[in-house]
Amino acid sequence: GWKSSVRWLVWIQTIYAAAAILINLIEGDPSKAPDPTIILFFPLLAVVLVLGYVNGYRPPRFAESRVLLTGLLAFIVTVLNEHLVASNMLPWSWRVEPVGFFIFTSCLGYIAVRRFFINEQQLTEFNKEMEDAMRIQSAILPQQMPRIEGLQIATRYLPMTAVAGDFYDF
Repeated sequence: GWKSSVRWLVWIQTIYAAAAILINLIEGDPSKAPDPTIILFFPLLAVVLVLGYVNGYRPPRFAESRVLLTGLLAFIVTVLNEHLVASNMLPWSWRVEPVGFFIFTSCLGYIAVRRFFINEQQLTEFNKEMEDAMRIQSAILPQQMPRIEGLQIATRYLPMTAVAGDFYDF
């Protein structure tokens, strides 16, 4: 599962960090060890994703999954570009990671706003249904008291805030 995969990634990164610190101390140059993101994180992440797919893992689908994946892909590509440029492995020097992060957070914001409005619409529809149910319920209550000679009749109606559970008694 994902927990064990993440645990493996953390252990591998930790071992790499210890080895990189040792190499940098021995060489006396803090930049001797290569960037772990390029040689470890992205390849290991790809392996974990492929193994998960082969083993039948399919993330749950939701309405905005394409928007989320688009933003995440944009961010991952810009992060990869940033690390490759920093390692002088690309012929250009464009540093666009902030743009990828902006795209990703914009996608997350779009999803949050969309879900807010959907929830608000559902709440409005629910409240309308509750009002209709309260009107129906009050329509079935007696409108007049029965009149019996020598007897005084009083009623008591204790409505709840929602339908069901109201109390009406003579």
